[in-house]
Amino acid sequence: MAVHFARYNEYVNFGFGARETIVPYIKTRGYKKALVITDKDLIKFGVTAKVTDILDANKIEYAVFADVDPNPAFEEVFNALDKYHAENCDFVIGVGGGSPLDVGKLVGTIVANSDLEDGFSYEHFYACAPFKNKAKFIAITTTAGTGSEGSAAAAIKDNVLHVKRSFNDPSMVPPFAIVDPELMMSVPPKVRAACGMDALTHAIESYISTVAFPVSQMAAIGAMELIGKYLVKSVKDPSDREAVEAMSMAQYMAVMSFAQGRLGLVHCMAHMLSAYYNTAHGVANAMLLATVLEFNAQSPTARARYPKIAQALGVDTRDMTEDEGVEACLKTIRDMADELGIPKTMNEIGAKIEDADDLARLALEDKLLPTNPVQPSQEQVKELYLKLFV
Repeated sequence: MAVHFARYNEYVNFGFGARETIVPYIKTRGYKKALVITDKDLIKFGVTAKVTDILDANKIEYAVFADVDPNPAFEEVFNALDKYHAENCDFVIGVGGGSPLDVGKLVGTIVANSDLEDGFSYEHFYACAPFKNKAKFIAITTTAGTGSEGSAAAAIKDNVLHVKRSFNDPSMVPPFAIVDPELMMSVPPKVRAACGMDALTHAIESYISTVAFPVSQMAAIGAMELIGKYLVKSVKDPSDREAVEAMSMAQYMAVMSFAQGRLGLVHCMAHMLSAYYNTAHGVANAMLLATVLEFNAQSPTARARYPKIAQALGVDTRDMTEDEGVEACLKTIRDMADELGIPKTMNEIGAKIEDADDLARLALEDKLLPTNPVQPSQEQVKELYLKLFV
């Protein structure tokens, strides 16, 4: 029997108001000054203040770094690291979706492992891994989708090579995470839609992965059931607290599934769209999901799971043949993406047909590919990209 590995947070607190619990955690560890990594929109809309107000009330010092792009690059990691040292901080708090949390996760890992600070790069990172020390990092998510608060991965763009790299090491899992739906209530509908489809992609890719097993699949199915019931509701009615809380749970369950079951080709291809065209990660995943699933259906093992995906998303597949269940799965995903206003074509995100060869080549180099149900050729990946052009 195969041995399966997963790494989760040491502590994770859920529910409205959960952010208040950062205070005893900080004091127990003797931390003195935080670098709060967030983004400008979260500051503008008062979301970051819902965390920093707690620090102020408890006389916990902090500095703020908010220059984080929706698709962060190495430069942001370096700049945040410089501010950490300049402000004499001794730990990191990430407040945001995947972008601030991924930058924060890397900064928190680097400062906890001094051998990473000299010449930090993609190659240097993996030359130093595995790391002795856990990240000095508290992750507070403000979106229901990316799952960065519970994962060992961080996706960062290399503006020189035009690729998006996925860093991964067990020590990068945030020791303490907060999933507070109150921080998600002001998220714009378009962001909720993209993040929710990101969570769905996590659940589905891990469910059909070559290393999926009953524990990871149980979490994946649970995530899909909640997403099928609540994602559209949470987008259509931003004030629906039940729907927002349910999505906050769904996205973490999806993290639990891919921490064990891993991901696949959708993410590999999506990373390149983010690197080349600055496409939001959730949007890229949502655009590609049904098309890549159609390709992966040539795997008999994966194909047999598609009717169960449709069932989890609310389709009654009990009297369907396997082929009908597969079609129901693909149709349900496409219909959901349409209802949420996800772009349908590469043209809508500014993609260029002449980039297809490079996109395909780089997607095949992604570290997430080995657990995809079908190992594609470069030409096949290129064709999948081309299918989305008009």
